[in-house]
Amino acid sequence: MVKRKKLTKRQSEIIDYLEDYIIEHGYSPTIIEISAHFEISPTSASHHIQALERKKQVSRTPGVARSIVVERLDSLKVPLFKVDTYLSGESEYVICVPGSLVDEYKSFVLEMNDSRLIGAGITEGDLLVVGKVDSLDIGEFGVIRFENSLVLGQFFCEDEHIRLEPNNPMYEPIILYPKEQDVEVIGKFIALYRKF
Repeated sequence: MVKRKKLTKRQSEIIDYLEDYIIEHGYSPTIIEISAHFEISPTSASHHIQALERKKQVSRTPGVARSIVVERLDSLKVPLFKVDTYLSGESEYVICVPGSLVDEYKSFVLEMNDSRLIGAGITEGDLLVVGKVDSLDIGEFGVIRFENSLVLGQFFCEDEHIRLEPNNPMYEPIILYPKEQDVEVIGKFIALYRKF
């Protein structure tokens, strides 16, 4: 266990647990999960987290589930969306990603909802860290808004249209015509998390 000044033994144990959980899952545990792990009441777990906040060891976003951030982990809180909820702005969780990973990008995370990119090693349930950009280079994997939906794929520009390759023979390429249709580049893939 890592020794930390000004922390009680239980607070140090909770910090260690938070760090291990965030590194393994990419997001923080809930108060209920913390209380179950330490066999204490949810109220007691909440008090410990509040004490850690006062000691500047953790921070969290009020009213947002799984938003605890351990300050020493150099992590950033990034919203996690399902593909079909991104445009509504309804984030289900906040996920912690290393600050060095997202670098200069304003970022978000999408949960992959199908296997269209399986040939690129991306499958259903994977969490894609997306850096917001307004253009893509040929061959980059990205996210494009087409009218009122998001489409994902490997980007190619050909004549008057854009082609998004699915990397899976079970799916057809998506062809978009930016001059005729409402099309906007949202971002490019910069990292992937997978739950085993």
